Amino acid sequence: MIEVRILTAQDVESYRVVRHTVLNSDPVAFVTTAAEFAARDTEGIAAQISPTEQNVTFGAFLGGQLVGILSLARETRRSLGGTDQPAPGGGGNPAQRPEAL
Repeated sequence: MIEVRILTAQDVESYRVVRHTVLNSDPVAFVTTAAEFAARDTEGIAAQISPTEQNVTFGAFLGGQLVGILSLARETRRSLGGTDQPAPGGGGNPAQRPEAL
């Protein structure tokens, strides 16, 4: 059975192996290269995968071994459109939609 849980700094070595494997197997899917990732120190990677209010990394474990990873990060930049208005057809805070005002 697969167990999914939030990764912490204690998972850094397992994360390093899985991340390096996927960077090598599908390099065009990532901005970071395998060489760039290999050059990173353990402390930096541990800080990256440690959960914060802005970021979280999940790990999928099979038989106690990390076999998959998923990182989620809250976007802190403004939208590419440069507006805080909701997209046509909805989205955003319903109370701030033009029809609600």
